[in-house]
Amino acid sequence: MGLPKDSFELQVALPGWIKTFLSLRNHSPGVCIYPPERNNNYQSMKLFNLGLAGLCLALSFSATAQDSDEVWTTGQVEVKPFTRLIVKGALDVDIVVGDTHEVIVETLNMPNDAVFVKQRGNTLVAGIDWRNLIKYAKDASHVDTEVKIIVPSLEYLQIKHAGESTLQGTLVSESLTLIIGGASDLIVDRLEVEKLKVKVRGAGTLRVAGTATEQKTRVRGAS
Repeated sequence: MGLPKDSFELQVALPGWIKTFLSLRNHSPGVCIYPPERNNNYQSMKLFNLGLAGLCLALSFSATAQDSDEVWTTGQVEVKPFTRLIVKGALDVDIVVGDTHEVIVETLNMPNDAVFVKQRGNTLVAGIDWRNLIKYAKDASHVDTEVKIIVPSLEYLQIKHAGESTLQGTLVSESLTLIIGGASDLIVDRLEVEKLKVKVRGAGTLRVAGTATEQKTRVRGAS
């Protein structure tokens, strides 16, 4: 009885995650690997104290609309099929497992070009255009950005930013590499992969649940 041997839930928590500008939250660092449903049939979670410390400053543009002058602008970016995704900058991204390849950009009180989306062959890169963001922010009391990326499957996902991201749905792939850098927060609903490689480089939080035949995890430093 219980979970298959290849079922897992992985949490990587490093210090220095900052949700709002100049707001610091200190936690004891560590890496926890344990089954999603813990009971007496399983060992208690294994904690590897990393003894890391770091400080990261992150700009947050998220807030609730306060007045009728705030306007959201939505745009869709045409992209070709891709299996590699890189996210840069202080950007909140929702990655959704679906049947198509789509990118939807939403911006508050500024045009969509505050967010850039580029494609290099099989790799899609999304991030903040800081020059445009700063320019538009001068004329608005509040700005915000949200990006939704729909993709059938991924082989490579790298997030190096200060923001909150999610991977929604069940992602099925023969091989998947997850790389987290900076003060990022990523929650993955579920993976079903043959080979899973996880790398955390920086200060942030990664939470993954699912099944993998082979799994490798590496945590290095706090940026």
